[in-house]
Amino acid sequence: MGQQQILLIVIATIIAWQVILGSMRYIDSVNQGNERDLLTDHMKSLVVDAINYKLKPTTMGGGNGSMAGFQPAKNKSVTDLFRINTGSTDNEVVFSGYGSVAGMDNETPVHVILTYSSQDKKISIDIIN
Repeated sequence: MGQQQILLIVIATIIAWQVILGSMRYIDSVNQGNERDLLTDHMKSLVVDAINYKLKPTTMGGGNGSMAGFQPAKNKSVTDLFRINTGSTDNEVVFSGYGSVAGMDNETPVHVILTYSSQDKKISIDIIN
């Protein structure tokens, strides 16, 4: 083979590896986004559970006008795909969700925090990783 042909093969190999690495990064990015969406959607459904808890009287297992003490069912907060920790006060509930996919730093899992305030009736979402 001539030097030109070897050079073309080397260049083509380098380009192919760049395409492969780029597509792997893209797939990781899509997986991270999907994981964040999954956590966010699931935590929003837990907000509904927290509101229902607040509206129920204590005799029916509710908070009697308070979100303090709300804990979601274990099967709703821990699965093979994610883990959600919960903290609550009278008028606020905070969910901290961790996924199974590595986040932006490629080391620690995807982490999303969702806060619901029953006074403002607003949800705020913070993407940590």
